[in-house]
Amino acid sequence: MPQKVPVSVLLIVKNEEMNIRHCLESTKWADQVIVVDSQSTDKTVEIAKKYTRDIYQFVWDGKFYKKQWAFDHVKFSHDWILMIDADERVTEGFRNEIESIVADSSNAAAGYIVRYDYWFLGRFIKFGDPVRKIILFRKSKSSFEPFKVAGRESIKNIKLETGHELPIIKGKIDFARKRMLHADQRPLYDYFDRHNRYSTWEAEHLFMKFHLQDAIESNTVDSPVKLRRFFKNIFMRLPFKPFVYFFYGYIFRLGFLDGYPGLCYNVCKSIYAYQIALKFYELKLRAKGDVPCQQSL
Repeated sequence: MPQKVPVSVLLIVKNEEMNIRHCLESTKWADQVIVVDSQSTDKTVEIAKKYTRDIYQFVWDGKFYKKQWAFDHVKFSHDWILMIDADERVTEGFRNEIESIVADSSNAAAGYIVRYDYWFLGRFIKFGDPVRKIILFRKSKSSFEPFKVAGRESIKNIKLETGHELPIIKGKIDFARKRMLHADQRPLYDYFDRHNRYSTWEAEHLFMKFHLQDAIESNTVDSPVKLRRFFKNIFMRLPFKPFVYFFYGYIFRLGFLDGYPGLCYNVCKSIYAYQIALKFYELKLRAKGDVPCQQSL
């Protein structure tokens, strides 16, 4: 039997019966696989039990959100953590790269940014704005963003369940050479529903950052993550954001080479940017008391 790789895989899930089996199959090489669920009502936990005994139920303690809660309540066997979603899969190439990374005692990196091959409408999206995330990092050098949730209860629920907070890495961040795979098995209805919820969260986050002075970091650009956020903050101040984003992804980043799925993908991403901008604008109006209509018909 092949020796397991000394890595703790962390899955943050809720109602993922259509995806989780493929994800867990791609992580069987890891020494520890941890699933943190949120009282799923489908077969998510039933499927997960066939692959791991390390299954936890997330219950908000009033202090920390889902990922930080996992850090505080889960027993990790290893310092290296691979944190992925149920609609993602570890490719063979990236699995081999992880094995080399954790075996190298001279490796000074504290975390890795990984690029994704994105499956959309029956093909891989190879061009356009790439999806990149920090998903491989040392637990001893990591924590999660202490975002506060202002406003409506629905926004808090989005924050609790999506686990959208990003890891804060204390140390060097490198780029992985190999890629992960994102292949959501759910229909487009779920794609649009998810991005509707995420755009609400993004708008709330931007509103807190720009108007409530609730930034989580300084204005210095000293890491790839902060550099990306720096450009994102500039982008949010631009007029005609959906058109700018579509031009960037579809023309400048050669998204047109992905054919019809590439066109649809870049249109959807532009609509997502538009949703964030509109919801951000609505929040500014609400802050001024300009949105509610008090006039009777």
